[in-house]
Amino acid sequence: MGDEELQERFNFVKREFFPRRKDRNNWTIKIDKSLPCLGRCSKACKTIAFLQLPSNENGVLASIIHEICHTSKGCGGSHGKTWQKKMLNKSKHAKKKGMEALATRLVEEVEQYKESIRMGIGTMDDIYNRIQSSYI
Repeated sequence: MGDEELQERFNFVKREFFPRRKDRNNWTIKIDKSLPCLGRCSKACKTIAFLQLPSNENGVLASIIHEICHTSKGCGGSHGKTWQKKMLNKSKHAKKKGMEALATRLVEEVEQYKESIRMGIGTMDDIYNRIQSSYI
């Protein structure tokens, strides 16, 4: 997917899923092959970056929604309850728009993070503790 196509998807998601966000036009999106993870948002730079994107449309839209949800108040870098609630709300919105496959994908993603958190492997604190432990 080229930069122009990515920007089109980003604009679509902002318009259809986040229409009331006052800062929605201040954010940029890009592919960054140097990322150590699949996606990241930077509130300081107002940038959402992806190492790569899924090859299917729903995967691309879900990835963009995922990262924009992180930019919402109270979500930060966590996949906790606030982020999960945002994602589930966007799933309901997708369903209302007739985008059943996208809605299902968003719910499945939330369920995967809930399971990771239940297992103690999905929280930011756990991840940072594991990283820090490897240096001691």
